[in-house]
Amino acid sequence: MNIVTRFLSLWRVEVHAGQARRFWAMVGVNLLVTAVSYGTAPFIPLVLDADGATGAEIGIVIACLAIGQLLGQVPAVWLATRVRLHWVVAFTLAVEAIAALGFALSHSFLLFCATRLVAGFGKALVSQSSRVCVTQCVPSGARGKAFGVLGGAGIMGIMIGPAAAGVIVALSDARTIFLLCAVVSAVAIGIAVPITRTTLRGVALVEDEPESDGPDASAHDGTRRRPSLLLTGILIEVFAAALLIGMFHSAWSLFLSERGAGPEVIGLAWSIFALPYLFLAPLAGSLSDRVNRKTMALLGTFVSASTALIYPELTWLPLLLMGEVIEAIAGALSEPALDAMASDASEREGAAKVFGLIGVGESTGQLVGMIGGGLLLAFGTEVPLRAGGLVAMGCCAIAAVLFFQPWRRRAKPSTTRVSSSDSVPSSVSATKSAAAVGDQ
Repeated sequence: MNIVTRFLSLWRVEVHAGQARRFWAMVGVNLLVTAVSYGTAPFIPLVLDADGATGAEIGIVIACLAIGQLLGQVPAVWLATRVRLHWVVAFTLAVEAIAALGFALSHSFLLFCATRLVAGFGKALVSQSSRVCVTQCVPSGARGKAFGVLGGAGIMGIMIGPAAAGVIVALSDARTIFLLCAVVSAVAIGIAVPITRTTLRGVALVEDEPESDGPDASAHDGTRRRPSLLLTGILIEVFAAALLIGMFHSAWSLFLSERGAGPEVIGLAWSIFALPYLFLAPLAGSLSDRVNRKTMALLGTFVSASTALIYPELTWLPLLLMGEVIEAIAGALSEPALDAMASDASEREGAAKVFGLIGVGESTGQLVGMIGGGLLLAFGTEVPLRAGGLVAMGCCAIAAVLFFQPWRRRAKPSTTRVSSSDSVPSSVSATKSAAAVGDQ
């Protein structure tokens, strides 16, 4: 009982007054959509193969999910920032239900593609509405943990979805799981919408106090240059992390198979990543609310890139599986920190701009990683891992320069003396420092 209590305490998040139900409803929507997405994904090739689709057609249908997610980012962020949250939740779940039902009833290649494009739009909607919900419901200084909890809920959906779907398909057939997912998504509308109902819209639901702008807050210099550089660094980091994910999706299973791993070991490798992340993401998110988020994000991406470069040199399977644990720790460090930085930046530069760019960067990174990884497999299963690691390393170096701007540190301090009559009392100076807008 004590262990369960401690585990649940990891998931406690500080929210604004009256916003707890909306935040936790969004966590539930994340879990459900992820479970539906990953629960149906393994059986898409089976349905298509039973309909006589070729290998190329199966690949195109699978790619349509990523394409739909990329194309849907800008419309999704427009809806999430301008429409009331409960309507966005209802639309998201309705899109998931339509996509699953359409796939279950389709027998045409074009219809299969269309339903996966719709499903990709649904994934874009849930990611953007989650970012907006956290910005609405959670103070700046607690957003790292909030995004860690959302990430943990997504991982829980990845673990639950395929396992439950496998049992259902074993008792019936592959199309049944799509029908069942459509029913579950439709029923969830009636549960989630009343919980998330609000009379307010947009990201400015609650105005954060300036002093709660994060652990590495610094004085705002009154210009737009610095936030723009920060946003560019965040975008580069998001692209690098997504690129690595895409590369791993393309090459990881084949890479393990070449080193003697059977199907059960390959499945274990994916689970080994999920379990540590589930426990570590809320902890790492909470840590990012107390230390410099820029450093955490860079450290996590750097470790992921380094691990990708080291994998091809390893031949012993236990070491490869240990690398998966390191990857989980690195992902738990970087992702909540990056999301929290983007959420804070949205309050300075506009939610539509920030969340739109982050969503497009994330989807583009995954798509480039999947397509590039698939093409590089022709040169060996280790080549996509090396290429992804090198690109991510370069992105880390560029993002570090943009985050910390070393040219500003080299600027000499002013030696102009201030007369005693013009000096600012220390109490006033401290008050201004406490009220300065942070640059997450």
